[in-house]
Amino acid sequence: MKKFILGVIIGIVLLAAFVYFGGGDFLRHAGKEVEKAGGELKQYEYKLKDSAKKAEEGFEKVKEKIKEKTND
Repeated sequence: MKKFILGVIIGIVLLAAFVYFGGGDFLRHAGKEVEKAGGELKQYEYKLKDSAKKAEEGFEKVKEKIKEKTND
């Protein structure tokens, strides 16, 4: 029971310190940075999917050429 009460008191003190020292501004800034990183990752995802599609098409062409040469 003592550990539980001590945990609640420590939690309240940490919450008060977080609010007092500008935790809201920190969270706002962190949120903006995460959103920016998400946008960049989305661009990388599109580039990766596009290059994977091109590579797959290239492999198909090579595969067809190999089949043609082996059939001759």
